Amino acid sequence: MMKIGGAEAISSDGASGKRNIRSGEEERLRKTCADFESIFLYRMIEVMRRTVPAGGVFQSGGAGGDAYRMITDQKIAETLAHKKGGVGLQKMLYEQLKGRMVKGGGEK
Repeated sequence: MMKIGGAEAISSDGASGKRNIRSGEEERLRKTCADFESIFLYRMIEVMRRTVPAGGVFQSGGAGGDAYRMITDQKIAETLAHKKGGVGLQKMLYEQLKGRMVKGGGEK
């Protein structure tokens, strides 16, 4: 292994000529995929909430109720996305984007 730009690069496979992504890039890609899944889940929860009639915990409505609902939904989405690999979207994204980084990077 060698260091490139502060991140460790995984050696390329000599037999196939295939390049692997650096560990720093890999970690950023994983985090980005988890964050994307979190945003996706938040939007899904937001749209689903519109189908529920008013009442219950958020009866009061108003600006305070809306802000509380938004913060609660964001936290639920973040928790779902960052716990044990999320719901699967981030894994699919990671595998597809990692493949593109490996194929498209490295040769200059």
